[in-house]
Amino acid sequence: MGRTGAPVHDADYGPVVLALVKRAVVEAAAAGTAPPLQADGVDAAIDPDDLQFRRSEKPGRLAVDRLRGKG
Repeated sequence: MGRTGAPVHDADYGPVVLALVKRAVVEAAAAGTAPPLQADGVDAAIDPDDLQFRRSEKPGRLAVDRLRGKG
């Protein structure tokens, strides 16, 4: 479904990892039709803030703009 980076342990949230997932998985999660996500047998979740995307904008452009503080 995608790729994950190196996990780190956060004092408040526990294990945290950055992952790249297929857009279809994100859209299914937004629609509530995605099965439970797991990475190497560990439960995973998509940050709800990342489920808000505008169909009129290209997702890559929106992500770049957010990183640059424009979104």
